[in-house]
Amino acid sequence: MATPVGAVGLEEGQPDWDNAPSSITISMPEESPLGVTARSGSCTKQDCCDFTAHNPHNSHHNPGRTNGEAVVDCKKNQPEIRVTAQLWEDRWWGWDRIGKKGDVTRHNKKKVKANGNDKCRNNKHRLTGNSWITFSNRKVSKGEVISKTVKISCG
Repeated sequence: MATPVGAVGLEEGQPDWDNAPSSITISMPEESPLGVTARSGSCTKQDCCDFTAHNPHNSHHNPGRTNGEAVVDCKKNQPEIRVTAQLWEDRWWGWDRIGKKGDVTRHNKKKVKANGNDKCRNNKHRLTGNSWITFSNRKVSKGEVISKTVKISCG
């Protein structure tokens, strides 16, 4: 049975930061009694995409900034791909959303990237990515990924 991609690494709608995948594979969705679903793991169909949250890092282009990137990479062009990327910072109360959220939508592309960024902070960071892929059968699959936790040192 197919696994809803949105449920990967989640429990009761809350992120399981320690066990969530940083990369998943999304195949063309299928109909099921629960609605549209997608498989995570290996995929052999042509309508197949990898979704990855790259670890946050110091910017190579803008000193004093921290970047993170979420990428959907498909085997062939898809009618529409939307990707978002959001940086998070470790705080005493939990994870705090920081910086500018990247949000990119492209049509008839194989690969789409979104970047989250913020001013550099000496702290632990994570990146979350969300994707919505409209496949050739006009069905939409949603994916969620979380990068590894990375200690960023500024300066």
